[in-house]
Amino acid sequence: MSDAGALFARLQLRPDATVQDVRRAYARELKRIDQATQAEAFQELRETYERLLGWLQSQEREASVAQPVAQEAAVPQQSAAPQPAPSAEDSGAQVLNLLLECLQQPPPLASNDEAEDLLAHCLRDERLSSLDARQYFEWGVASLLANGWRPGHERLFVPAVEAFGWQDDRSRLLWLGHPGRVLDQAIDELATFDLQEFAVRGTQRDVLRALRADARPATSDLLAWLPLGTQLAGAFPAWLHVVTRPQQLEAWKRWDADVPNWRRWLHGRRRRHKRPVNMPMLKRASWSFGAVWFIAVAVGILAKLSEPRSSPTPPVREVPSSSRLAPPALRDPAPANYRLLPDGRAPANREPDGLGLKREPMKLGPP
Repeated sequence: MSDAGALFARLQLRPDATVQDVRRAYARELKRIDQATQAEAFQELRETYERLLGWLQSQEREASVAQPVAQEAAVPQQSAAPQPAPSAEDSGAQVLNLLLECLQQPPPLASNDEAEDLLAHCLRDERLSSLDARQYFEWGVASLLANGWRPGHERLFVPAVEAFGWQDDRSRLLWLGHPGRVLDQAIDELATFDLQEFAVRGTQRDVLRALRADARPATSDLLAWLPLGTQLAGAFPAWLHVVTRPQQLEAWKRWDADVPNWRRWLHGRRRRHKRPVNMPMLKRASWSFGAVWFIAVAVGILAKLSEPRSSPTPPVREVPSSSRLAPPALRDPAPANYRLLPDGRAPANREPDGLGLKREPMKLGPP
């Protein structure tokens, strides 16, 4: 092929590259292309990959059937027998290997959308045109996920469930055997996990990401995440087996045993003064109600103290009717020259009032 050098250059390969090198280079270049917006670039890459792969495979076939020149002179040349068509199992295995190579190539898948595009590209492969090859590829993907976490599995799980319809038709998982039973339980556990509050799930996903790493978490994170990770491993064993490494908890326990007691005491004090992320809404509501009630009482007290004070009005005392005094009797005013007798008695007849007339004593009573 005259343009083989250009094809090798397009995939950034040397002329002595093998078939496996071509597949790895194709997986690497495929991650750099957005199939939705760069259809022409994807088509050009696909044609380059197929032409170069076909040329290398033909070279390998020619090298395998080539005979020494001396043997060709002694034995009459025979036409090469046609190559048999690959079986459905071989076709499905080839596409599955392509998926594995794409998952292993750096950088890792950054989102579920990238995993969905990669899986859709594999399902559009012409080698999966037969039903048997497609079923073998589905069984291979299920076995890959059920055998434990590998880089990229946390992104591939949900797109695989949607692409193969495992969520809607659980009967498809029955013929998969043990991998199907593991995935069936993992699907139920993921649905239960998603029923939790968003803040709670965010903290738990931090723990799952930390379990995928080999590095030791910070001491504060280790003391906080170890109980939560142990709880998650007990509540969602199948799902965690697919999307993370639960066995990493054993290393966390060894690191936790080396933490000094003073560090644990300090961590406990910090947690008591820090409101937890997953505090129930009821507790937050009770704290808010208590604050509002305290403010309302304080405002009422201040308003009462700021009112102007007025002098108190003495109460009117009601005198009982039986103790009321009768009005005093009317008396005739005594004249200026009125005098009592030496013994203190009033004279029988009053002195003249200045007009030469004698007055009789005033009598009170009805007329």
